[in-house]
Parts: sequence; C-alpha cells; structure tokens
Amino acid sequence: MLERLILVAADIPVWAITTGRSNYLASCLRRFRNTFLFVNDADMVLRLASTLANYFVFPSGTRIGGYRLGNLSISGRGRTDGYGWRSSDLRDLELHGVLQARPLSEQPFRCPQWIDYPLDVIDCTDYTDQGRHLSAFTAGNALLRPLNYAATLVLMLLAPLGIGQIDSHGGYFRGRFCMDMLYELALRGVPDQKERWDQIQAGLKQHRISWISIPSGADAAP
Repeated sequence: MLERLILVAADIPVWAITTGRSNYLASCLRRFRNTFLFVNDADMVLRLASTLANYFVFPSGTRIGGYRLGNLSISGRGRTDGYGWRSSDLRDLELHGVLQARPLSEQPFRCPQWIDYPLDVIDCTDYTDQGRHLSAFTAGNALLRPLNYAATLVLMLLAPLGIGQIDSHGGYFRGRFCMDMLYELALRGVPDQKERWDQIQAGLKQHRISWISIPSGADAAP
C-alpha cells in the first residue's frame, strides 16, 4: 500500500471514480492510503483541447460524460459556508456543462454514495491569492458560468502578452497558499497538529477553496 497520491488538473476520464463501467484506473487508486484531487471547473485546457483529443481513446455517449477529473466541482462551493473543509460523499460532486450541472449520482454516471477508497477533492475554481489565478471570476450562478469560461479563455490567451495572470490549467502553482498546501500534502499528508489544521481551515475560507473528504465505503459503513 502506497502512502498518498496527488492529482492536479488530472487529464483522466471522470469515469475513474465511478463504478458503473469497466474501470482499469480504479484499481490504481485503491493502492493509495490517501488520494488528493485538485480540481478547477474553469480549466479550459481540459474542457476543450483534452476532452476533444481523448474522445477517441475513451469515448463517452454524452458530451458531459467526456469531461475529465480535473473539471469536477463541489456542490454549493459559492455559498457563504461553502468554502473550507468538510466530510462528505460523492453526492456532493458534480460536473458543469455550459448551462447545467450534473451530479455524479445521476445519469450517465449513477455513482454510488461511497467508493472503495478514500478521496479528498479540493476545488480551487474560486481561488484568489493576491489576484485571480485559475478563473476570471467567481461564478456561483449558472447563468454567469459561460461568461466565466469565455473570460478565462480570453485571459489565458492574453497571458503571454503580460495581460493578467490567469492559467486555468497550471495556476495552482501561482498562488502561495495553494502551492504551499500542495507541497505539504505531498511531503507530510494531512497535518496531525490541531493548530496547523486550524490555520489551513482558515486559509481555505480566506482564499475561497472548498475541500471535501470522502471516506472509503468500508470506513463510512455504520
């Protein structure tokens, strides 16, 4: 059993954490004690280029079914109490189309409440740290989401000209808080000290990051 796996902007089919289809990736994830998945709903590289390129390798019957793990989102992240850490299950994970949201518990995924391994999902879509790094603006309203995608794409294309600092695919490493948390989780895992954990929880709320911990089905069973 390996200790931990960190996935950032994962170009992996979303089917990797579902059980309704033959899944060669799930057997890999079961070999880690902890898996940390950093996601961004507005990752335009995954939404456009990667989804199209990988369609022929891992085809899906629906467009939303072709999205990647890196595009997952946590339900209700834009609420007042939506940022920070909480324990949850797969019913709190969803994928966003242009105008609609599709929970993983519904078709075409029909994902159960629990899976066979623990999973931590860290949603950095709204992340702010001395400026925006992963998306143009916070888009909790479904009507604003297409505008956020379009603005994020434009700012990414303008970034080489020195206009803005948006990198929806690699911006996790542009902000100090997110980068420090990534390295801390990779080197030490979730901290045991309450004082340090309280600092992380406060930082998550300050920087608009949502984090849910999903225990394995065996650990969650009463």
